[in-house]
Amino acid sequence: MNDPLPSFPGKEESKFDIAGNPLLYMQPAIALSLTSRAEPSSLARFAADLIEIRLDLIPGVEPDWVHAIKQECSVPLILTLRSREEGGRFMGSLAEWSDGIGQYRGIAEYIDIEERFSAIAPRIRATGRESVIASCHLNTMPDEDALSDLCTRLSRYGDIPKIAVAPENEHDLIRFAAFTVSAQKPVITSIMGERFRWARAFLGLLGSSWIYCHGGEAAAGGQYHIDEMKTLLLLLR
Repeated sequence: MNDPLPSFPGKEESKFDIAGNPLLYMQPAIALSLTSRAEPSSLARFAADLIEIRLDLIPGVEPDWVHAIKQECSVPLILTLRSREEGGRFMGSLAEWSDGIGQYRGIAEYIDIEERFSAIAPRIRATGRESVIASCHLNTMPDEDALSDLCTRLSRYGDIPKIAVAPENEHDLIRFAAFTVSAQKPVITSIMGERFRWARAFLGLLGSSWIYCHGGEAAAGGQYHIDEMKTLLLLLR
């Protein structure tokens, strides 16, 4: 059994309308995705709530570098080795994925595991303190039943389900927003691609616990720079 989740950055906060009635809204956490070997001391200025290390985009990086980021920024770290099928560059087997993650075990609080690699999740959870982000990134838009089934499958092997989809139109986007509102929390939802990239901010306000951003080079199509996202969230609240 895993230890309780680390202190979860996304949280519900309250404001008040002009009549003094409380208005509840979500304050999503912002995860900074690293796509290159940045100087650890340069990252604190972004004031991210979490930092994602995209190991598929920074191959061969030393564990000492990851340790240095942890020491400099003092925020939870996410280890991600994203497959080519889901938008990354990793093309290996399950055993190769396990080896690629293994040398960084014990440093980060979270490990992102795609459904295709879910067979490794029980061992990850049994042999360390990391929590599992169970993720799926689709270039399609599932219907309501398929979304529900996917979230259930991800929740079976992970602590936090993460689902990114590609809406074809505004109706798809509204359905995905409704799913985000009604899904059991915590949950992370996001948008693939550029067309509806602005919805990344709205999903955070509707219940998605984290929003992934970049600090200079996007890790995925449609990602906002972290400074832009902070401004958007400030204006939308």
